[in-house]
Amino acid sequence: MNSSKPKKISRKCAIAVLILIALVVSVPCSLYGLPMEPLFFLSWLIIIPVCLKLGYKYKDIEMSAVDYCGKAMSPIFVMFAVGAMMGVWIAAGTVPTIIYYGLKVISPKYFLVLSFLICSAVSFITGTSWGTVGTAGLAMSSIGLSLGISPGLVAGAVVSGSLFGDGTSIMSASNNLVASVSETELMDHVKETLKSIIPIYSITLIIFLILGFKYSSSQMDYTFTNNMMTLISDKFKISLVALIPLIALLILLALKKPALVSIMIGVVIGGLIAIFYQGYSFEEIMNISWSGYVSNSGEAFLDTLNRGGISSMLKLMSTFIFTFGLIGMLNKAEVIETVLEPLFKIVDNRFKLIVATVIMGMIANTVAGSMNVSIVMTATAMLPLYKRLNVSLLKLSSIVSLVCILGSALIPWNTNGIFITSVLEIDTFTYVPYSYLNLLAPIVIIFTALFSSKKNKENTNI
Repeated sequence: MNSSKPKKISRKCAIAVLILIALVVSVPCSLYGLPMEPLFFLSWLIIIPVCLKLGYKYKDIEMSAVDYCGKAMSPIFVMFAVGAMMGVWIAAGTVPTIIYYGLKVISPKYFLVLSFLICSAVSFITGTSWGTVGTAGLAMSSIGLSLGISPGLVAGAVVSGSLFGDGTSIMSASNNLVASVSETELMDHVKETLKSIIPIYSITLIIFLILGFKYSSSQMDYTFTNNMMTLISDKFKISLVALIPLIALLILLALKKPALVSIMIGVVIGGLIAIFYQGYSFEEIMNISWSGYVSNSGEAFLDTLNRGGISSMLKLMSTFIFTFGLIGMLNKAEVIETVLEPLFKIVDNRFKLIVATVIMGMIANTVAGSMNVSIVMTATAMLPLYKRLNVSLLKLSSIVSLVCILGSALIPWNTNGIFITSVLEIDTFTYVPYSYLNLLAPIVIIFTALFSSKKNKENTNI
């Protein structure tokens, strides 16, 4: 009977498995720009033979993947709803209205802080840093050039604001991934992350406000801004009516209604506004909810709004399924637990655990070349330690969001860094020194944990 019991994997073998998987996924992504989804699926061929060699039956290995994939279904449903909402809200004029009013209040003195706030608002509402960089971010960069403001400084404000929503919004697919891999509820995770980011956000806001005074005497050329506002107002009806879907969603979330139900109601209200106020047909809205908003205006700025739709989430859905299946098999073979066994002795308190998580997130971002890969790597690696030390998993999920998501824009070969440089046409190292929200996140997290640790020791000694 004992001979049929699976053997325990050795630490050297476990480390080799993780390194090989990381290389299979990250190298083709970083060097050749290949999609990570099939690479994650391909990496199953690394762990399956290892499990078989250890004595596990193939059916048990397969079921471990299927069972773990089941944990991904809830966030996948939310992602589908978010995809539909993004497309419908653009058609309803909700997102264009936010951009329009943002452009309307811009002044040279407060340009940097307004760029930061506008990009924060758009990214938080849409849940996409790429969409924000490509719309509001592109607009702010162009306006900044006309004002003679340092391109790196403007890009820093845009990047800080754009990544804010990616790391804190319930609409963010990456945020849904963080919550799932960290085994936390999405709304609880978002609340914890928002609470953690408030001091970081406040410091960043003050910095951009102070730096903006340098340009208080600049004469703003409103031609570019007015042209963009005209393009938006010609295409959409801009008024508070278009903001009703956003207001309704915020009320529902404030009442603590389920995220999926709240977003779906937001989609329905947005669809009604699009039909009865913007003039779309029911068939057009159904198509937009599936395929996303599409504009063929020929105007580059308007055409950057082409996004959203349930189908836009299918790629990320496959990422969820392939990564969760892989994690299920890794857990079955106790690969991650075996690798982290030495850390159980070193990381023996909350402060060390938080510092280790921050470092792990930074390393994963640098090595993986992909924000989503670094999220999975960090959360999966640190999860057993949080459970072992009985530290809230919400702390893990918030750190992963703030370090892996915000930090991804700081790495030139990371997919986020590559996208930002291509859209804003600026070198990564030019905007990194001014991406204060992204740079301050790991520093503030560690100092906050240190202060909390010292405070707890003082209270213990009283």
